[in-house]
Amino acid sequence: SNCAKCNEPLDMPAVHFLCRHSYHQRCLPEIQDEEEEGNVKTVEECFLCAPQNKQFIRDAMRHDNQMKLHEKFMQSIH
Repeated sequence: SNCAKCNEPLDMPAVHFLCRHSYHQRCLPEIQDEEEEGNVKTVEECFLCAPQNKQFIRDAMRHDNQMKLHEKFMQSIH
Protein backbone atom coordinates (compact mmCIF):
# COMPACT_ATOMS: atom_id res chain seq x y z
CA SER A 1 0.00 0.00 0.00
CA ASN A 2 0.98 3.65 -0.25
CA CYS A 3 1.62 6.40 2.27
CA ALA A 4 -1.51 8.55 2.73
CA LYS A 5 0.62 11.71 2.76
CA CYS A 6 3.25 11.32 0.01
CA ASN A 7 1.52 8.50 -1.92
CA GLU A 8 4.80 6.60 -2.24
CA PRO A 9 4.93 2.85 -1.54
CA LEU A 10 5.25 2.15 2.18
CA ASP A 11 8.54 0.97 3.58
CA MET A 12 9.70 0.59 7.16
CA PRO A 13 9.24 2.22 9.54
CA ALA A 14 5.56 2.70 8.80
CA VAL A 15 2.68 3.71 11.06
CA HIS A 16 -0.79 2.23 10.64
CA PHE A 17 -3.93 3.72 12.19
CA LEU A 18 -7.25 2.05 12.97
CA CYS A 19 -8.89 4.22 10.29
CA ARG A 20 -6.79 2.19 7.81
CA HIS A 21 -4.58 5.12 6.77
CA SER A 22 -0.87 4.31 6.76
CA TYR A 23 2.15 6.61 6.68
CA HIS A 24 5.90 6.51 6.53
CA GLN A 25 7.06 7.47 9.99
CA ARG A 26 9.07 10.28 8.40
CA CYS A 27 5.89 11.71 6.82
CA LEU A 28 4.12 12.16 10.15
CA PRO A 29 4.59 15.55 11.77
CA GLU A 30 6.38 15.65 15.09
CA ILE A 31 4.81 17.52 17.97
CA GLN A 32 6.37 18.88 21.12
CA ASP A 33 5.34 17.17 24.32
CA GLU A 34 3.87 20.01 26.38
CA GLU A 35 4.37 18.15 29.65
CA GLU A 36 8.12 17.71 29.28
CA GLU A 37 9.78 20.51 27.37
CA GLY A 38 12.15 19.34 24.68
CA ASN A 39 10.63 15.89 24.25
CA VAL A 40 9.32 15.15 20.78
CA LYS A 41 6.76 12.49 20.02
CA THR A 42 4.95 11.49 16.88
CA VAL A 43 1.27 12.09 16.24
CA GLU A 44 -1.05 9.57 17.89
CA GLU A 45 -3.98 9.94 15.50
CA CYS A 46 -4.35 10.11 11.76
CA PHE A 47 -4.16 13.75 10.76
CA LEU A 48 -6.49 13.12 7.80
CA CYS A 49 -9.21 11.79 10.09
CA ALA A 50 -8.55 14.03 13.11
CA PRO A 51 -10.89 16.90 12.09
CA GLN A 52 -13.80 14.51 11.54
CA ASN A 53 -13.02 12.69 14.80
CA LYS A 54 -12.90 15.97 16.73
CA GLN A 55 -16.28 16.99 15.28
CA PHE A 56 -17.76 13.63 16.28
CA ILE A 57 -16.45 14.10 19.84
CA ARG A 58 -17.86 17.65 20.02
CA ASP A 59 -21.26 16.39 18.80
CA ALA A 60 -21.25 13.54 21.33
CA MET A 61 -20.37 15.92 24.17
CA ARG A 62 -23.10 18.35 23.10
CA HIS A 63 -25.61 15.49 23.05
CA ASP A 64 -24.49 14.33 26.49
CA ASN A 65 -24.87 17.86 27.89
CA GLN A 66 -28.36 18.15 26.43
CA MET A 67 -29.34 14.81 27.99
CA LYS A 68 -28.09 16.02 31.40
CA LEU A 69 -30.13 19.21 31.06
CA HIS A 70 -33.20 17.18 30.13
CA GLU A 71 -32.71 14.90 33.16
CA LYS A 72 -32.41 17.94 35.46
CA PHE A 73 -35.55 19.41 33.96
CA MET A 74 -37.47 16.17 34.43
CA GLN A 75 -36.32 15.93 38.05
CA SER A 76 -37.39 19.50 38.73
CA ILE A 77 -40.96 18.90 37.57
CA HIS A 78 -41.49 15.69 39.54
